[in-house]
Amino acid sequence: ILRQASRLMQMLVKRVFIIKRKHMISISIVSAIICCVVVYYYLFSLQEISGLYTERSKSIILNLKKDFLKSTVNNLITQINTSQNTKKEYMRSMVANTSAILSLEQGLSDDEFRDFFLDFFKNNEDYVDWTIILWDTKSDTPIYDPSVLRQESWPKTMLVVREKMSSYNLIQRGRYIAVFGVSNEYIDYLVKQSIADTIRNLKFDDNSYVWVNEILNYEGGKNFAVRRVHPSMPLTEGMYLSTDMADSKGNLPYLTELEGIKKNGEIFFSYYFQEPGTSHASEKITYAKLYPD
Repeated sequence: ILRQASRLMQMLVKRVFIIKRKHMISISIVSAIICCVVVYYYLFSLQEISGLYTERSKSIILNLKKDFLKSTVNNLITQINTSQNTKKEYMRSMVANTSAILSLEQGLSDDEFRDFFLDFFKNNEDYVDWTIILWDTKSDTPIYDPSVLRQESWPKTMLVVREKMSSYNLIQRGRYIAVFGVSNEYIDYLVKQSIADTIRNLKFDDNSYVWVNEILNYEGGKNFAVRRVHPSMPLTEGMYLSTDMADSKGNLPYLTELEGIKKNGEIFFSYYFQEPGTSHASEKITYAKLYPD
């Protein structure tokens, strides 16, 4: 009985050991599978997070670039407006000072005043671009009118002068009446020259620059605009542009730009441009804003 009991105990211990060993193997396999799944999901999540972070970083960088482009253009427009007002005020004071100088010659006869007036403006380089008219009221004809604003009468001539002038003054001496000052066109010319020089001297990183196109035809087509200022390619200034001009990828940037500013007054867009002196075409992020003046 004892011998049989001993054998039975040995068989039970062996059976338990085998069962325990099988459970250990199963647990190990399940644990390995769980570890693999956890590692896989960890790596997958890490890759997803990395991708999201990369996309987010790209978006942030792109928005920063766009903010920089827009701010640069808007700052230039503010500078143009400020320059216009400054030029107008300066010219207004110049007209007032000139009027004061001419008013000092009170002792001159009518003809002496006429000769003094003509000599004063003809031989002074500061007044080369001014609008000046000396009118003989007796014959109702101009004696001096280099800007060719004369009309059939003095009142009609003054209507044209008032429309064109930024600031002016009148002096009458006997039969002669004179008007002198600066036109809006001349103020615009001074501002354009000043801003063009400013733009050409701007320095940015990453081959960035500002350029100016003047729209001639808002309907687009051939020669719809002319390039006025381009620091990167100064030899192309004065070149006519067309909306059918394509970049190296077949995009139509001038058409995209024109449609954007007509619709919203501004637009962000991109195009491919071959860097000067290289064969590499890189994508350019561009901000364009319409400035009607």
